[in-house]
Amino acid sequence: MGRHRGYPLIRCCLNPLVQVLSSIADDWMPGIIAVGDFDRTQNEFYIEYSAKGLDECIIHFNDDLGKGGWASARGSMLRALMEIFLESGLDCSDFIEKLHYGEKEYDRMSVSQKIRIEGDKIVQIH
Repeated sequence: MGRHRGYPLIRCCLNPLVQVLSSIADDWMPGIIAVGDFDRTQNEFYIEYSAKGLDECIIHFNDDLGKGGWASARGSMLRALMEIFLESGLDCSDFIEKLHYGEKEYDRMSVSQKIRIEGDKIVQIH
């Protein structure tokens, strides 16, 4: 168990590359933490989605919100989308943040709200 913004974290391993994160705070914010290296050539979702436009990736992300349960495939899909969003060159800091645990740094993507492009940013829709 780690700590994030002073709150304990509960992490549940989905696969070696993704972990589910729930923050125990006033507002429960589901998300994923990217752990380990990401091999773009081995992730079927990355291969499929990276060939599509960013708008279509955002549609996939938004369509997935609110679906119950976690499976390895869902974690792999969300990790692929996170990598695509980070590689887009747009500012993703509204829903993807850096976490620091000791000397390690991880990306954490919130999956609590839909997203859209606004100018040079991808932002959550509040």
